Amino acid sequence: MKSGLLFYEKQQFRQWWLWVLLAVINVVMVYPLIINSDIVRLPALVGETVLLLITFWLWRLALVTKIDKKGIYVKFESFHRDFKFYDWKNIDYCEIKKYNPIMDYGGWGIRIGAYNVSGNTGVLIYFKDGKKLMLGTNKEDELFTALNQIESKNPS
Repeated sequence: MKSGLLFYEKQQFRQWWLWVLLAVINVVMVYPLIINSDIVRLPALVGETVLLLITFWLWRLALVTKIDKKGIYVKFESFHRDFKFYDWKNIDYCEIKKYNPIMDYGGWGIRIGAYNVSGNTGVLIYFKDGKKLMLGTNKEDELFTALNQIESKNPS
């Protein structure tokens, strides 16, 4: 871990059900292309190419969260070029809590008020302007330790 960095996490979409679903869809799409290889149509080939590119893109998607004494940095790789920075000066407090990604935020990914990839635990950031942001995590204990090192930002 880099000097000054209190917390680092890189999460990726690795839910088994997602990859089984994508594998089934890819097999269903590519099977007719293999069986009827002598009469492959361009639209079918383009469709499978697009599906494979989307599958590869989903495999590479990642939520990166970093915390240091200056603030919280968040980057959803493939969407954000640079980290979004949330300065401690603008944060009222944070709390680690359980949540329901589907019921509370409409699923996983970049959502209104949330960045999450998997699981149901995150840090809810309360900003001084009244806004809130949920950042999902799979490293609850390490995150709690990092927040404890930032005095007055941990509600516990």
